[in-house]
Parts: sequence; C-alpha cells; structure tokens
Amino acid sequence: MPEIFLKMDFLDMVQKFLPLPKDCQPCPPCARLFDGMEDCSGWDEIKLMDNLVECINRSGLCGDYIFVATPSTFDDNDRGTTGGKLRVDVALYPRGRVPHASDGEPLRPRWDSMSCYALCKTQNTSIKADPFDNYKPGGFEASNWERRRVRAHITSYATAMFARQQRTHMFSLLFLGRSVRIIRWDHAGAIVSERVDYVDKPDFLGTFLWRFTRLDRSEQGYDTTAEMIEVGTTWHSAMLDAQQIRTEEDYKIGYFRDSCADMDRWPWWKLSIDVPIEEDSPDLATSGSLSSARTVSRVFLVGRPHFVAKDLVGRATRGYIAWDVSGKRFVYLKDCWRVDAPGTMKEGDALRLLQLHNVQCVPTLVCDGDVATTYATGSGVSRVVQTTLTQGLWVTDASDAIATDSTISTKDTRLMQETNPMKSHTHYRLVVQEIGQSLDSFQSSEELVHVLHNSIYAHAGAYMKARILHSDISAGNILVVRGKGRNGRPEIKGILNDWDLCKLLHDPDSDAQKIGRTGTWPFMSGRLLQHPSKLHELQDDLESFLHVLIYESIRFLDHNCTSVPYFMHEFFDDAYREDERNTVGGRKKERAMVEGVITVPTALGHKALTFSAGPLQAILKTLIQWFSAYYAVHSVPPEDNNSADMDAAVKMGGEGDAASFADHHSVGSFVKLDLGALLPFADSPAVSNLPALFAQPSRRSVRKEPDEQTLRLVGLLDDHIAMLRLFTKTFEDKWPPFDKRADKLPSNWKPSQYILEVPLTSSRFEEYLNGSQTSSKRSISKVDADETEPEGERKRKTVRTDRSQTDK
Repeated sequence: MPEIFLKMDFLDMVQKFLPLPKDCQPCPPCARLFDGMEDCSGWDEIKLMDNLVECINRSGLCGDYIFVATPSTFDDNDRGTTGGKLRVDVALYPRGRVPHASDGEPLRPRWDSMSCYALCKTQNTSIKADPFDNYKPGGFEASNWERRRVRAHITSYATAMFARQQRTHMFSLLFLGRSVRIIRWDHAGAIVSERVDYVDKPDFLGTFLWRFTRLDRSEQGYDTTAEMIEVGTTWHSAMLDAQQIRTEEDYKIGYFRDSCADMDRWPWWKLSIDVPIEEDSPDLATSGSLSSARTVSRVFLVGRPHFVAKDLVGRATRGYIAWDVSGKRFVYLKDCWRVDAPGTMKEGDALRLLQLHNVQCVPTLVCDGDVATTYATGSGVSRVVQTTLTQGLWVTDASDAIATDSTISTKDTRLMQETNPMKSHTHYRLVVQEIGQSLDSFQSSEELVHVLHNSIYAHAGAYMKARILHSDISAGNILVVRGKGRNGRPEIKGILNDWDLCKLLHDPDSDAQKIGRTGTWPFMSGRLLQHPSKLHELQDDLESFLHVLIYESIRFLDHNCTSVPYFMHEFFDDAYREDERNTVGGRKKERAMVEGVITVPTALGHKALTFSAGPLQAILKTLIQWFSAYYAVHSVPPEDNNSADMDAAVKMGGEGDAASFADHHSVGSFVKLDLGALLPFADSPAVSNLPALFAQPSRRSVRKEPDEQTLRLVGLLDDHIAMLRLFTKTFEDKWPPFDKRADKLPSNWKPSQYILEVPLTSSRFEEYLNGSQTSSKRSISKVDADETEPEGERKRKTVRTDRSQTDK
C-alpha cells in the first residue's frame, strides 16, 4: 500500500498542476532537443548530467531560468539544516539567482535559491535505481533496498528545499538514464509521474520545462504571502531597530539577534496573519493593510528560524523569534501545516478555550489564522487558503472506482476514503507572547521538577476545566520561561506548549477521538507504543510526563547508569514493524512499567536506575509504583515477567543524603500555583496523606488479582491531583545546589523525534526500521546523503576537480 507516493500519468500531471498561462504560446516542437543522447548506456552520471544541462540550456525552453550541475559540492550556507552533506546533482535557478563560485572555491548549490532540483542515475542503473515500481502489487514504492535508498535520497532533497524556502509545494525531476519522472511534493505526500523516455518523446519533458518556467510564483509552489525583506526598505530598518531593543530579557534579545545574523545566508522575511479587527486594538489598522472589511493584516518580521522540523510529511513546523510591528515587542511565531480533519481543533482555538477557563502555565495567544494566497480577479480580490493537494488524488481514485462499480456500497465508499493514509494539511500561523527556553536549559534538579510541576498543572487545568487532552507531552513541548515576578525579582515558570494535537473530551464520537495514538515517539506511553489501536487517554499523558523527567534527568543529572546512549536507544527509541500498517515499540519502557523497576547498565551490572538527588529519586520511585499498579490492572502482563532478570532486579534506590545538600537551588524564585483551585474539578478524591504514597508496596505477581493496595495506587492516576501533591511535597525537602552536569550524550548523538499522526504516513520510517539508522538518530524523513548514496557513486561524483575532493 502506498504511504506518501501516488502515481499519475505524465501528461495528466502536466495538465493538472502546470496550467499554460493566458497569453502564453504552447511549447514549441522539441524533436531534436536531446540529439546526441540516444546511446548513453556507457555514460557515468557526470557525463549524463553534463549533457542534460547542455541540451536543455541550449534549447532556450526555460526562458529566464538556467540549469546548473553541482554534483560534487554541498551548500556551505546550510550546515545547520542539512548538516552540509546533501549534494544536489542538478538544479534550476532563476538567472538572477544563479550561484557563482568564489575565488579558489568550487561552484556550490544554494537550497534557498533553486526553483526545482533533479537527481540523475545512469542508464545502466535505471531499473535498480528507480525508487518506484508501476507493477508492484498493492503499492507503488519499490521495496528493493537499493531503490529504497534512492527514494530516501530524493525525499531528503525535497525536505532540505522546503526547510530553506517559503513554499506550499515544489517540483523535482528524477532522471533514470534516458527516462524521466516528474514529482510534485507537498506536506501530505508526493505525486509521481510514469516513466517517460525523454529522448524518444522529448515533447513530454519539453512541455514540462516550458510550462514550469512560465508559471507564476504561487503556481511554482512559492508562498507569496511571505515577502523577502530587501536592504534599504522600511522593513529592513525596522529589523535593525529591533535588534537594539533593551527592554526584553537578555536571552530573548540574543535569540533574535542570532536569527538576524548573516542576512545573505538566511534572508529576512515579512510574514503576515489576517485577523478579525475586533480581536485587535483599533490602532492596528495603521500598522497593517486591510485585506477585507472585517480583517486586518498583522505584520511580523523574522530572520532565521529558531526551530525547523526535519520531516517532509506532516506539520512541517517552523518557529521564529519574531518582531511584532504593531505590538513593538518580541513574540514567538509558529508557521506550520495543521491537520485539517473533521473534529480537530486549531491550536489558536484551543488556546482561546484555555484562556476562557483561566488555565495557567500555557501560552498566551496573540493572533492566529490560516494562510491564504490572494489573487486579482475581474470582480476584485480572491483569497484561497493554502492546503495540500496530494491526499485528494487518493480520494479521487476511490471515487473513480466507485463510479465504475455499482456494487460498491455506501459503507464501502466511506471505508475506501477512511483508509486513505494521507492527511489534508492547511497552512497556518500562530503567534504567542511567551518566548521560552528549551527544557534542556534547566539549571538544577529542583528547577527541572518545578518546571514539570507547572506543566502538569497546566495539563490538569486543561483537562479538568476545559476538557481538553493535550496528547503530545514531550521534552520539546515544555518550555522554561524566565522573567520578572510582581516584586521585580527573577521568576521561573514552566509552560506547556504545542496544543495542535489536543483532543476535546466532551464529544467521544468525534473523529479526533478516533484518531488513536498521537504524540512524540520517545515520550509516548508504553501501552500506546505497543498497541497502535489504543485510544489516547489521560494516563498516557501522565506517563509521558514521567518519561520526560527520566529523559532530562538521565542526560544531565548524577545517577548510576554507565551507558546513557545505550539506555536512551533501548528505552526511548525502540521501534519495529508489527505488520504493513502498524509500527510498535517501547518494549523496555512497557516492561519497566509492568515490573516497577527501570534497569540500567552500571559498574556492577544491570541494576535499578538510581539518582543522587534524593527528592528527585523519591518522585521517580513513587511514580513507577503507581504506573506499575496501573499496568497490572489495565494491561496484559508479559510472558517473561517471572524471569531471572526480574527476580534479580533491584527496586528504585534510596532517597540519597538529602540532609547534606545546602538549601540553595536555582537562580530566581518559582511561580506560585494554587492546587486548591483545581480540586473542585477533580474526578478522584483528594489525597491528603502524601507520606504514605512513598511507601513501597509489597512484592507481588502481576498475574494475581490486584489487591486493595494496588487498586488504591491505580486510583491515584484517575486525575492529576496526586501527582501534583507528590511534586509539591518534595519542594519542602533539601535539593542539591546547581547539580546539572554536562550532557552525557555524545555531541554527534541526536534523539529521534518521530511525530505520529496515525496511521504512520512517512516512508522514511521504513528506511529507519530496516537498517539505515546509525548511532546518530534523526527524524523520520531526514536522510543524510552519506548514508543513502552508495560509496562507489559518491566517488564518481567527486572527480570533476581535484579541489572538490576536500568537500567529502
């Protein structure tokens, strides 16, 4: 079954996605376009691409565009996004933005300037290098390892191009000797044409090139609502002035200045959001442009993104530290492609609902809105919301099948459309007041626990008051906000961020409830990872908070684990294919929850994970007990739960020598939250005798009927109250001063960030699961060329000049 790639007739693609502009002449005859390329069977890739570039550029078909070959070099401006390892074979550039070689340097590509890219494979490898198979039963994506590598390669190029440009979609070319495929990419997937012999049928490729280079920018895939800021303009002056602001916290100013550094490598942009006038102050009309009688365009200025998601398919989130022109302040702007499905809620609407119910420790909404392209029409101006189109081809195919087969019932019709693995996405921007630091920025174990406590408090308010379940608890979605309290002294607060996957709980029949598991893979509960069809529940989010605490603590605090990378891989990144549709994992995580112990490699063998900070150890020990009881009641025990490993396991260790620590914890005080404000909304009885919760239950077999103590512990997870009281109790204890250490992970190790919008839609995950992963983890669709390109081909591509050998 196809995952993100769908096939389409070559000329049908051209007609559907590359309309001939009005007043534009049809493509001239191309009969002799590729003269001299009839017999290319003995050519290597360098000769093939050189001849292709020469033939196309000589023809004049591309007008104000030109193809440039750069197979031996990478974009030196872009190490942060692609790691400096992606070498694009050929790319099409506007003549005014063609890259030029610096003195003594080879010609390099520019991901931020190319309009279209091409990958070239030789005639001799045209079959085994083709990532698609028109004749494969039940799918279009070839399963051979070599062909999958090429598919990963072209996906990595598309991902890099999306990351560096403001785009809604894009096109690319795949040359396979004498054959070519065209590919149209968006954030729902990709549409791939049939293979065409461009030497025998040059009009096919000629028509594509003629039409593509004459499309307007929005039809080529550019987001025309994003305006590049030029030197000398009013907006350029505003960006310069913003960098001189002194009234914000130092870290915010530093973030913004860093984003503005080196404008030549990362252009500055003017982004806008159309918002209802009644949501803004009256003076906004003078700082933006009225787009209709009821909306105003609110302007934000940005530089380099503060965050870029590495995945092609999905939300493709980019986060910016932005200058709010009307508010004259720094804000956080989130540019993403939200899932547009019945029953789902925009993140801005979720924040409005949270504000309505006075939920604390969540972002403060400034404004939000879907992004729309504006077109001039005979009757005025038309606004079209930017959405993905690829998923519609799947629905069209289902509809065509229904139309030609009268035996297909209404129920079957709905089933065919519901089994579409591709999700519709809509371009969306959201702005919030808070600019937080990553959770990794915590300065002590006490500060980490306080920030997590604040986030759990936010989650409790959303769940109990607004009846919203966050559904994506992760280390990346919890922020540390440093500012000044009412007394003017420094204050630290945790913020629970990213509510774009949240679910409304008052409508159990909604499509959002039926989506099943969602979240960030390393932090999802063991039960969600092991059971793909399980509905996402409160206890799954509460368990995710525990995993966030373990994740941050084992990386930065003192403990007895001697191999943190090994533990991180086993506990957080375990994943494998259960069948064609389902990916499962979290075996060690689920086992730890069942057995009530997390074992790690130590100097004395595998022992229970133990932290030096006593209050932290008490929290982890207690939460493990609660979830162990919960798993005993709600999940099937593993067959080997009475194994020797379990018998030899040492329970979570002691509380440490808390009395030896000084009463000195962090820089700044912590925000004060009222737990009593949540009690009227709680679903479970308040727990007052907290010290009893620290008691370790007697050893038991999970196969026996749960005793009263087990059921009592399970009841503590019916809501957030017990967990919040557990955290609050430890605030009275002695915490170690500034006990954060250097990261115990190697600098070249990167955590996996699998965002699942089930069913899993990224074919890159298949590459990860079938052996392409290394000690350097990466997100689903990010692929380094060093891994995906055969070594022999890499060497052939680096023989153009002696100087290029140094670029490997």
